[in-house]
Amino acid sequence: MAGYALLPVALAALVMVAVLAVPAARAQTLLNFGGLELNQALATDVQTSARSDRLAQAESTLDLALAQNPDQPAILRELAAVRAARFEDDGALSALEQAVASTKLDAFDRLQIARVYLDLGWSAEAYAWAAQAYADWGRPPEDAVMQRYAQSTLSDDRARTLATQAEAAMRGRAFGDAHSLFQQALVFEPGNTYLLDRLGAAKRAIAKYGATPSA
Repeated sequence: MAGYALLPVALAALVMVAVLAVPAARAQTLLNFGGLELNQALATDVQTSARSDRLAQAESTLDLALAQNPDQPAILRELAAVRAARFEDDGALSALEQAVASTKLDAFDRLQIARVYLDLGWSAEAYAWAAQAYADWGRPPEDAVMQRYAQSTLSDDRARTLATQAEAAMRGRAFGDAHSLFQQALVFEPGNTYLLDRLGAAKRAIAKYGATPSA
């Protein structure tokens, strides 16, 4: 009976060996480990050597994953993230450029790419990728998430203040006020993608609901 009891364990081990013989499966396993190592590193105090060591280990694991599946965008974006955390900006951008060129991107990939762009200081690109992620999902952007990307695109304090007021007006359905405030913000940040997007949203809201909230 003991021999029979060991059969499921043996079969599971054989299945695992067979799965790991496939490069894509090995890559996924290494990606999972590398992502876990990256999260552990980021949770470690910035000033400690342990953080640096864990980031190095995470990059090493992700490099192994990439060797198994060189065009997997999830591996590339995680590799970009760990390099950004190690202040290897050129290496991070190289991995990110490969990731964004992939035809396999899904909405989650796009949102994670936005996060890496933001970490690297590329705020306009971060906002654009985050907005595209929600468009792919087919649902309205989450305020708490998008405001992080949106506000990072604004370098002028006056524009940032006006945009904050405009967003409050949008939430209060005072679309005319929001439209005016976004226009004022654009005076200080002309051509800003976020402000132009939100100005368009306010204009569409006015056309559909009117400039002021209904009584």
